[in-house]
Amino acid sequence: MIYIAAGKVGHVMALPGTNATILWPPSGIALAAVLMMGPRSLAGLWLGALAINGWTLLGSPTPPRFEVLALVSSVMAFGSILQSFVGAWAVRRFSNAANPLSTVQSSIAFLAIAPLMCVLSSSIGALTLLTSGQIHDALFQTTLFTWWGGDTIGVILFTPFALLMMRMNHVRQGVLIVLLAIGFFATSWVSSSLRDQAERVWQARADSTAQQLTSTFLLWLDLSYASVYGTTALFSGSNAVDEDEFLDTVDNLEAVQSSNFPSSMAYVLKTEDGKDWTIAFSTSTLGILAAETTVGADAKLSKSLAQAWSDSGKLHLSTGVGDNQEILLITAMRTDSQTQEGVLVATIDLSATLDGLFARPEAKNLTLRLSEEVANNDGEKSLRLLYGGQNAPAETVRTVPLRTISGSTVLDFRWDAAAGFAGGIDLALSDAIMIGGTISTVFITLFTMFLLFQNESIKDRVRERTEEVTSKTQLLQAVMGSMGQGIAAFDRDLKMVAFNKQFLTIRGYPEDLVFEGQDFKALIEYDVTHDEFGPGDPEEILHEKLDSARMFIDHHFERQRPNGQFIDVMGGPIPGGGFVSTYSDITDRKKTDAKIEQQLKELDKARKATLNMMADAEAARSELQAVLNEMSASINYASHIQRSVLPDNSLFETLFQDHFVIWQPRDVVGGDMYWCRLWGDGLLVMLGDCTGHGVPGAFMTLIASGALDNALADVPHGHVGVLTQRIHQLIQTTLGQHGENSESDDGMELGVCFIGSELDEMIFVGARFELFIVENGMVSTIKGTKSGTGYRGISMNQEFAENRIVNLPGKTFYMSSDGLIDQVGEETKRSYGKKRFKELLLSSQHLPMSEQKDMILQTLFQHQGRQARRDDVSVIGFKL
Repeated sequence: MIYIAAGKVGHVMALPGTNATILWPPSGIALAAVLMMGPRSLAGLWLGALAINGWTLLGSPTPPRFEVLALVSSVMAFGSILQSFVGAWAVRRFSNAANPLSTVQSSIAFLAIAPLMCVLSSSIGALTLLTSGQIHDALFQTTLFTWWGGDTIGVILFTPFALLMMRMNHVRQGVLIVLLAIGFFATSWVSSSLRDQAERVWQARADSTAQQLTSTFLLWLDLSYASVYGTTALFSGSNAVDEDEFLDTVDNLEAVQSSNFPSSMAYVLKTEDGKDWTIAFSTSTLGILAAETTVGADAKLSKSLAQAWSDSGKLHLSTGVGDNQEILLITAMRTDSQTQEGVLVATIDLSATLDGLFARPEAKNLTLRLSEEVANNDGEKSLRLLYGGQNAPAETVRTVPLRTISGSTVLDFRWDAAAGFAGGIDLALSDAIMIGGTISTVFITLFTMFLLFQNESIKDRVRERTEEVTSKTQLLQAVMGSMGQGIAAFDRDLKMVAFNKQFLTIRGYPEDLVFEGQDFKALIEYDVTHDEFGPGDPEEILHEKLDSARMFIDHHFERQRPNGQFIDVMGGPIPGGGFVSTYSDITDRKKTDAKIEQQLKELDKARKATLNMMADAEAARSELQAVLNEMSASINYASHIQRSVLPDNSLFETLFQDHFVIWQPRDVVGGDMYWCRLWGDGLLVMLGDCTGHGVPGAFMTLIASGALDNALADVPHGHVGVLTQRIHQLIQTTLGQHGENSESDDGMELGVCFIGSELDEMIFVGARFELFIVENGMVSTIKGTKSGTGYRGISMNQEFAENRIVNLPGKTFYMSSDGLIDQVGEETKRSYGKKRFKELLLSSQHLPMSEQKDMILQTLFQHQGRQARRDDVSVIGFKL
């Protein structure tokens, strides 16, 4: 409803003869609705746009058919809605959706967006009206630009208006709507009154001008009649009509009557048989009145001549004769000679005559449709067009009809006035008042809204400031009340402005003595009378204390009250004059200080004793360092032993096309271990991750290495699953974890690859271990059995699945302990993870294995940063 009401406001400012208006409020209302409601506004905008567009089309001079009305209204509604949603997106992106005029930058962006978004609706609407025939080509450009301008002004004025209105209460909304309605009504009434008055004046002017031009045209015909009557009068009663005499007479008359003289004159006689007419002599050598020609088949001319002959003495007007639509003035001319009685015919060029008529300044923006009344054989009368078109021009605003009789012919004049004829200061003033009044009304309303918002803003700020002061006052009172110190503040006149209860308690003042507004002097006088400042002249002490207080400077001192209480006083000036002081009861602290002094003396004795004890401790530390050095040497030697158990790198280089091995214990020794051995006619590559790291992990690797040696001796080669099962059994029994009462739970996660002698097949067995395979730009994984080896609670007969891999060439294989994958990064605070490990393997495939190793280590160091290493790191990569 708001959209439709806004459209009605726009209708009153539409240009005559167009569907475009100089101000279209619905465009601003629609944009505001989309900004506030988003897609929820679609249904209301669609119905409103259909209603207002259909209403507009039905009010046009030639309303369209229903199907055309529905289609045109729908397309125009689509353009309006598309414009609103595109504009809303732009305002949210580049301006302020809540209030586009909130800042200078937001306002500039909004003023730039408005004309750009309005190109959509104006272009779609104007093209739709042109295509559907609602406007003609001559008005397309005017309609397009007026529509565009009206939409732009509507968006700029009414979008902020609607957005601000929604932020007000209902009462203020009602007041502003009434204010807006009064402004629009007054503007519309003044403008309509001026326009109605101008239209009445214009209609009277149109009627007067049409009457004047018609009279002028008839006057020119009368002047032409005069020359015909004069010629007839000269020759009537003559014995004969001589050609030279006739032509001389016509020349003499033309010399006397220089204007509106017939273009040609001729004397026409009947043929001897009386069936036709022959032109005896004429002033024209061409056309229908050429000398020595017969009328022949020109039935209209023959009929006119016969009528004039039968009705002698009267002037007959015959129109639309010949190729040039000429007017013939015909009269019978009787002479004494029975053989030369004939008809005098004069021609007037209708087009030339009317061109002269339209050359007059008052005929500007007028067109003429001139017809004559004719009767058919049945006597029925109709109009035959002589000049102009069958229908009024498209730009016609008003038609003035006039009918008159000239000679024996009824002439029908229809003067069509275009919109330009309606111009003038009154109409221009009416349009200016409508535009200016509407814009002024909106701006006055916006200004009123601004003042209301400013008033609300001031009230809000005052309320917020009051609440803030109240809150801070309450907070200050709460803080002062919770302080263990006493506090008191005095203004520049030494009047008390604030204090707390602790001030009364510490200073020992009675409650009726201390209140806001109390004079500092009264408090000092109380102190003097109670000997707070020791012996001396009371007046001198009073003046000294008051003079000191009036200096408003920083102060800090301690003093003992007569009751033995010690207080600490500290304070300073406050802005605007005055001071604030805090009072602390330091009696307990003084007593504590005395105790501390006594304890310090005792501590000094203890210090000397401690120095002696430290000398003894240094000797003990030296002995401990020797033991630590011995242990460190043992661990380093253990590292040497552990590394000696690792396989020789030459075996890898001999058996594999390319490979790398990363083995980095977290400490000097570690719990990761790898093996590369020949087993029967095949090759065994293994990577194990034992429980723990450091020395415990290293011990586990030795147990695992022994278990591997024994298992290789027990199991026939090629049975990789059985080999893994046997390792599990040996570790479990070695650690005593195969029974129900075992306390430890240690073991090893293991990955085993067995490559046959033909190097065309590989068997992988994993005990909680994975094999990564890179081939053709993809990374795949083979997950082993979910159970590890040696751990308590796993069956002695646990089976480990064998995974066979064929077509080994072209594939690259990787095994990794969880040290790299579980390493936490400095920046991410998260583990590296299998996903990134796979991406790392894939991204390094173009590099040789040795450079892949460097890339993996560099990536690990970058990810780890300053985070501590969590576990041993081991990675094996190889290709056949």
